[in-house]
Amino acid sequence: MKSREKEELQKLLRKLLQSVYSICVEGLAENRFKPESRLYTQRWIQERKYGDNETHITSWTEEKPPEIKWHEATITIEQEIKKASLYNEALTKIGSIYGIEEKECDYYLSRLIDVVAWRSLESEIPDKASLEPYILLFLKDLNHEEQRYKVVAQIKGIILEPESIQLDNNTLLRKPTQEEIEAIPDTDSLYSRKYDFNTPSAIVELTGMSPPNLVGVKDTLEIYILISILSLFRVGGVEFITYNTHTDSIFPSTGISTKKIHLLKSGDCLIKNEDVKTLKTFWANMREVELPSSAYPSNQKEPDELSIAYDRYSDSLERGIIEKRISSAVMGLEALYLGEDPQDRGELRYKLGMRVGKLLSLVGYSPSEAKQKTRAAYDIRSTYVHGGILKGRNRREFERKYGDLNEFSTTIMDYLRASIVARLLRKISKTSLIEKIDDSFLDSEKGEEIKKLLFMPYEKEAT
Repeated sequence: MKSREKEELQKLLRKLLQSVYSICVEGLAENRFKPESRLYTQRWIQERKYGDNETHITSWTEEKPPEIKWHEATITIEQEIKKASLYNEALTKIGSIYGIEEKECDYYLSRLIDVVAWRSLESEIPDKASLEPYILLFLKDLNHEEQRYKVVAQIKGIILEPESIQLDNNTLLRKPTQEEIEAIPDTDSLYSRKYDFNTPSAIVELTGMSPPNLVGVKDTLEIYILISILSLFRVGGVEFITYNTHTDSIFPSTGISTKKIHLLKSGDCLIKNEDVKTLKTFWANMREVELPSSAYPSNQKEPDELSIAYDRYSDSLERGIIEKRISSAVMGLEALYLGEDPQDRGELRYKLGMRVGKLLSLVGYSPSEAKQKTRAAYDIRSTYVHGGILKGRNRREFERKYGDLNEFSTTIMDYLRASIVARLLRKISKTSLIEKIDDSFLDSEKGEEIKKLLFMPYEKEAT
């Protein structure tokens, strides 16, 4: 019975959309339907710099071309078609087959009419035979079948030497084109434009399959996973500016959009041609593990040491005082390497340096350098939390020992980044791992045991 009813519904929809198409064609021929024209500011790039660890627009020009809309025409067409008996028949049939209330049926059917009317007016539907795919998509929506979606995200913080990198079958990372940058609406403040916050350094294209009602959940999740993995590949303030989701579904808008108003992260990560293979390996392996819970939007899980460390890593990427960023990174290391037992809180500086040096030595870092710099970073943290910063002779003495303070901060952030990644594979408790690290100073075989527990998505050359 249901099968026959669905066939009848398909015939009704075909007749209904053919009527919509005829109204559009006749209305255009009779000059009853005219597009609305609205002026908007369009920016054109005169000079642009991309690469060498920076990307920015050095000069813009502006003009106000017209933007074409068919809003009033589609309203008129919808009002006209709803007077036809075909519309009410289709409405009743949808409610009968799918158990949907009339108000909801009216919304779905109105969406279908709007889409077909607009595309007919734009000459995207050349004839009545071309209406069939829209009917099939609509029926798939009603059946809650998975449909293809595509997310195009503008991100900042990644600069590419290659034109593009195919991270996997569904994920493409590429340079933004000049046309894409010029097409960004100038809706931000002059402050935003001055600091180039709304200009992407890279574009990501994500494709997937999802039921229409879950597209907005899946695309958001995929964007946050992408940002988290890229942030953990190299130290750099990777963030999305905005993303738009396009779907084959008739139900949602064809341009679901999410935008971040403020970008507070600092530092760009340059991906060179020789990094592509490493990045693809890192990406593939990271997709197989569960990221820290704080990397996901609207996470409700109880925080553990990994999620706390990831939060502190994110904090360390914020623009601001260098000492504050170093302090955030050190607090992230403390979350991973210092125990909860009060007895373990003594000699914090010493223990933190030793444990960081030992674990990182197992993933390719110099243990002595990691130990010394972690202890120096702990001293900066202590100074900062007590209201002080490095300046004058103290800063010069520090930089004589450890180099430029900005570069030093990046090193400490990298220690935290590498420590987080190394902990992603196995669900070993922090207490157990700390005990193994401490035991390894007396028993070399314990170091090999620890190494087996660590996650190394790509090999780092020993330093």
